[in-house]
Amino acid sequence: RIMNELAKAKSPEALPLLASIGESTVTIQENMSDIVWAIKSENDRFENVLHRMNQFASEILDAKNIALDFKSDASLSTSRLLMEQRKNFYLFFKEVINNAAKYADAKKVSVSIVQKDHYVEMNIMDDGKGFDTTQLFSGNGMNTLRKRAAELNADFKITSGLKEGTDVQLSFKIT
Repeated sequence: RIMNELAKAKSPEALPLLASIGESTVTIQENMSDIVWAIKSENDRFENVLHRMNQFASEILDAKNIALDFKSDASLSTSRLLMEQRKNFYLFFKEVINNAAKYADAKKVSVSIVQKDHYVEMNIMDDGKGFDTTQLFSGNGMNTLRKRAAELNADFKITSGLKEGTDVQLSFKIT
C-alpha cells in the first residue's frame, strides 16, 4: 500500500492504474481482517458477532448518510457460533449491507436478528429503489449470498420491487 502511494507521487500518468491497485489493496486488507477475526475462538460468542456487525453497518451506512436501525434478540448474546457459521453469517451480512450502501439509494436500513427455537433469523430491509429479482446480474453479489447461505445450510430469500425497497431474509440452525 505504501509503495502504491509512492508510485502515485512519482508517476501521475499511471494514476488510474495505481488507484485501482490501491482499492484492491484496501479490499485485501479488509478481507484478511475478516478472516483473522473469524478464526479467533474468543469471537464465537454471538454478542461479539453482533457487535462487529453493528459496527460495520454503522460505519458503511453513516458514510452514505443512511440511517441504521439495528435490533437483536437479547437471548442471542449467550449463544455460540462455530467458526464456519460465524464467518459465513458475518460475510453474508456484510454483502447485504454493502449492496444496500452501493445500489439502493436508501434513506434507512433496518436489521433485525432474533432467535426462534434453535434458529437464527436475520431480516435486513431498506427503503431504497429496489430491483427486479428475476434479472440476471453480472457481479458476484448474488452468487456470494447463495454460497454463504448454502454453507450455513440456511434458508434465504430476497424480496424486492422497483421503488419498493429490498428485504433480505436468512434463517439457519445454531449447531
